Formats: sequence, structure tokens, C-alpha cells
Amino acid sequence: MKNTFELNKALLNAVAAFDYEEAERLLVAGADPLGSSDESDPDEHLLGELFCEMQDNEGLEAAFPKFLELFYAHGMDIAARSIPTDDGDNLHPLWMLSFCQTEAGLKVLHTMLEHGLDRDSAEVLVNHILLDMEMCDGCEIEDTWWMESFSCGLKMLMLIASYPIIL
Repeated sequence: MKNTFELNKALLNAVAAFDYEEAERLLVAGADPLGSSDESDPDEHLLGELFCEMQDNEGLEAAFPKFLELFYAHGMDIAARSIPTDDGDNLHPLWMLSFCQTEAGLKVLHTMLEHGLDRDSAEVLVNHILLDMEMCDGCEIEDTWWMESFSCGLKMLMLIASYPIIL
């Protein structure tokens, strides 16, 4: 049997290749979307890596909600894992979702909220979105660049706020 890192690396590759059947086979075999695919960095999270991959890959962006549903169907539970929201060098996977401030990122966030995303994880995402907005110190709301850069981020914040369990 393959070790967990090998299974997780294979899962990362299967999702990146849009191979739904292989991803499901690997999940059944024990791959963990909240685990690491790198033995040298066991605290990293495959889910966060996939969020980063999505930002530059339109195909993955379009296919990812289906894979996310698959992860949930195989028991992915971010809250139950008690992933630290600030543990030094390693980032919570929801921190990475902030890099996907697109319509696809909104769909992913909506799916996660529908599956009961916990308040602490949602707070990690909100903090990163707000941090990125603050980096635009001096930008005006009327700034075309600012609106293009953060309109989906603002929608993400509104979507999170629309779930009473998060508030």
C-alpha cells in the first residue's frame, strides 16, 4: 500500500488532470484532501495547493466544484480536523482560497458553506481578503483596477455573511 504522501500526491495529480474516477479511487484508498502531498512539509494541505492551482488554470477552476463535492462525499471535514488558523509557517487551506477571487472561487465557497464550513475557517478567508484589500492603501472605490481586483472578494464576504451559522 502506498503511504499517505504518495496517495495525496497522486490525488493532486488526478485533480489537476481532471480525472474524476482516479480521484475517487484514491480517496477510497485513503488519500486525504486536507493532508499533505509533500513529506518535507507534512503540515501543508492539498486543498490549499488546489486553490492556488485554480487561480491560473481555467479548466481546473471549472472542474473543481465537482471534485470538492467528491471530497465532501468521502468525509472531508475542515472543522473536525481542527486545522490551526495561524500556525506559523503553514497556512490554513482557506487562506489560499483568497487567491481565487473569481466567479469559480465564489462557487467553491458556496459549496463549502453549504457543506457547513465552520466559522473559524471562514474567518481565515475573510481575514485574507481584507488584508489584500488593505494592501491597496490609497485606492479609491471608483478605481477600475480596485473594482476588478476585489469585486469577487467583496461578493465572497457578502456570501459568508449571509450564513447565520458563520455570524
